Amino acid sequence: TDRPFPRLGQELRLDNRWVDLRVPANNAIMRIQSGVCQLFRESLYSEGFVEIHSPKLIAGESEGGAGVFKTDYFGSTACLAQSPQLYKQMSIS
Repeated sequence: TDRPFPRLGQELRLDNRWVDLRVPANNAIMRIQSGVCQLFRESLYSEGFVEIHSPKLIAGESEGGAGVFKTDYFGSTACLAQSPQLYKQMSIS
């Protein structure tokens, strides 16, 4: 077309992210990222690796409690896990 594409600022795009992600160019980026991740995952699985999913919310503070994000989790206090390192080390021992 002869009409120029509208220029949208980052703030407007982030405020309406649910619409922005449906733009074909952004959707294509997500599909490519997904495909690359799947290829890596399949390659590592073929070598005998195991995928580990560490907890994201934990019952108590970790890492000394500095700068811990606390939230209510079904009536109990939960903290955002700072690092999955401990859980990954436990899984390989």
